[in-house]
Amino acid sequence: MAAKFKKRAIANKSEAVKKARAHGWKVTEELPGGGYRELQKVGPGGTPIYKESFNEVVVKGNRTNFLSRDFSDHFGVDGTGMTIGIWDGGKALPDHQEFDDRFSVGDNARRVSGHATHVLGTAIAAGVDPQAKGVAFNANGQSFDWNQDEGEAAEAAANGLLISNHSYGLSGRNLPDWYFGSYVNQAQDWDEIMHAAPYYLMVTAAGNSQHLEYNDEPLTGTAADGYDLLLGFALSKNGLTVAAADQLEVNANGELLSADIAYFSNFGPADDGRIKPDITGAGVNVYSAYDEGEDSYKTLSGTSMASPGVAASLLLLQQYYHIAFGDYMKAATLKGLVLHTADEAGDFPGPDARFGWGIINSKRAAETIDAVGVNTRIDENQLGNGEEFAMNVTAREGETFSVSLSWTDPAYSGKMHGRVNDSTRVLMNDLDVRVIKGDEVFYPWRLSLSDIRGGAKKGDNRVDPFEKIEIENASGEYKIVVSHKGELVNISQDFSLIVTGVAESGCSTVVPSNTIVEEVLINEAVVSWDLEKDAYYEVRYKKSSDDNWLSKMVDENRISLSSLEENTEYMLEVRTVCSALMGSEYAKAVVFTTKPSENNTDDPVDNPGDTPVDNPVDNPGDTPGDDPVSDPVDNPFEVPIDGPADNPGEVAPEVPEIGDAPNPDEPLGEVVREEDPSEVGWGDDDDYYGVINDPEAVPEEDIIIIKSNESQTISLSGNTNGLGAYFMTDAVGRVIAEGQDASNPISIASLSSGMYILVYEVGTERAFKKFIK
Repeated sequence: MAAKFKKRAIANKSEAVKKARAHGWKVTEELPGGGYRELQKVGPGGTPIYKESFNEVVVKGNRTNFLSRDFSDHFGVDGTGMTIGIWDGGKALPDHQEFDDRFSVGDNARRVSGHATHVLGTAIAAGVDPQAKGVAFNANGQSFDWNQDEGEAAEAAANGLLISNHSYGLSGRNLPDWYFGSYVNQAQDWDEIMHAAPYYLMVTAAGNSQHLEYNDEPLTGTAADGYDLLLGFALSKNGLTVAAADQLEVNANGELLSADIAYFSNFGPADDGRIKPDITGAGVNVYSAYDEGEDSYKTLSGTSMASPGVAASLLLLQQYYHIAFGDYMKAATLKGLVLHTADEAGDFPGPDARFGWGIINSKRAAETIDAVGVNTRIDENQLGNGEEFAMNVTAREGETFSVSLSWTDPAYSGKMHGRVNDSTRVLMNDLDVRVIKGDEVFYPWRLSLSDIRGGAKKGDNRVDPFEKIEIENASGEYKIVVSHKGELVNISQDFSLIVTGVAESGCSTVVPSNTIVEEVLINEAVVSWDLEKDAYYEVRYKKSSDDNWLSKMVDENRISLSSLEENTEYMLEVRTVCSALMGSEYAKAVVFTTKPSENNTDDPVDNPGDTPVDNPVDNPGDTPGDDPVSDPVDNPFEVPIDGPADNPGEVAPEVPEIGDAPNPDEPLGEVVREEDPSEVGWGDDDDYYGVINDPEAVPEEDIIIIKSNESQTISLSGNTNGLGAYFMTDAVGRVIAEGQDASNPISIASLSSGMYILVYEVGTERAFKKFIK
């Protein structure tokens, strides 16, 4: 595909240049405000087709810093290890101080472009000038010119590129009116690329000609109204087209207060009624790097400025998802997540032809990833010909229950040219989502071509590869059904579901209250706090004089600490954890001091207040009144069945039924790893270790785990004599790492966020420790 598109682009350009010489057309042209346009090919009817950068100079406020600050501080992602592709009217300035060694030129582009430099800076600038700091300020960037963009993007997508930005498009100055809103071959080509590379998403600017009255025959109103101005790949079904917002006000918590559409930002919709543009981002008065020197900057406005900010935000969401789950989202999932979590904007509820689905809210999108398994679902599935997908969910009482369906549709197989406002549907696989409760059926949003200005309606959407249903003040059980009309192209269709406002778990990330030190002995302490439904807890503690915290996981609202130093002051903090990613802040620390040995003994005869159950020698790790089978602190062999993200509180019903345990007589170094973890089920595979069922393996309570966030390691500390080989399992028991010496620091840098179990040899026995990354 890449070779085909490159060869065609070269031939088209050669023919267009010959025509330009004959007709006196300009091949390239510098535009006011730093813009640029270049002849690409000759279109139907002999029309010269130009690509043009989308920008205008307007002095207004900058929003890029807010986006980068919000992500880097709150979510801890900055683009490290990620790459964004930038296609533009030339390459970015290679020597600009904002890019250092994170920038490379992806093709043989010769022209250095201020526009491309500004766009790349908006995405990845390091912040040498703090006002110009990019959204993904530690990401890598590849800069290409636009002359063979389709072939180059296909090649990059084949090599794993996830996100590309295109702050340019067809120039509308000399195009006939039928081009506007039409699914021309350029949109078709990009849909073909994205369908062939299902993890790759193209982000493009909507264009800046709203006020220029280019289209004399729009779908609605007159040329002065600004509707029906989108061109070329901005009308692809699978790409994400970005409009620009002005007067964008966001409070300190990231909540949208107000927003207008920028006066230059192009309106949709597509001629077949598809919702375009898709999303809106900040695009007025953006301060970023420029090409007039390695330390030059400029303030620009345009959808060109909004698009890279959105593209870089999507890159961060991919990074965040990868940290959480060890994989990337398909492009349809990422696009669906962004549209699902957008802030409402415009005059009416639902999507419209100016803002699309609203203002991008990357913070809410990341929080939706956080809450998977608690109150959200993000599922990737496949529908076959004639099949129906259905599932039942329970809505969280009184909240808005929302369901979105997203898919990457095959490119339309026909040709669209010559007819003004041709409403032929270009959707190839028409999937449908419905939500059912009793006799009531809830439908998704859709635009009405007969009332474009009147806002979206609810009904059967037959044109968009994204559908969203919203039910306010939901309660009770609902059925979600995904089906399709007609025959599916290619026999099947992948799809993604994003669901929010569901009661996957009753857990709520509230800070634990009433943390109480119940008892303090010489080497022990018992601490409790108020119970939260379906939660488990991370407890960290340390000597007050130490810098490093020690961490333990429990699923009850009480912990017994042992192996403490006598007559020593300790600090302890606890937080609620609902999933591997969703946790509260720590509660206010409690402080206690262990007793000196001369005032207390471990002999219950000498100290009548002491009982054997409280004695760590008699019953290590047990707390008064606890059932040793159901307490993971007392019985560290148990792990949650579904893992912390799915059902944090649930444990295996009967230990003997859960898989085959490793033979305690075998060396740990000979543990066999599961070849295909996706095929693993509980109790059905000899290589799967859900629970270690070894009654002789008593945990060494004198050993504790120390986590180092700086070096990304865990270490066993305390009575470490006799430590030998080890292996680690994830929360559902798959062996993910192993080694021969547990006395050395163990790297956890490659692990995704979540709960893990470290299994290690102590002499001839085995012991177990849980930890969270």
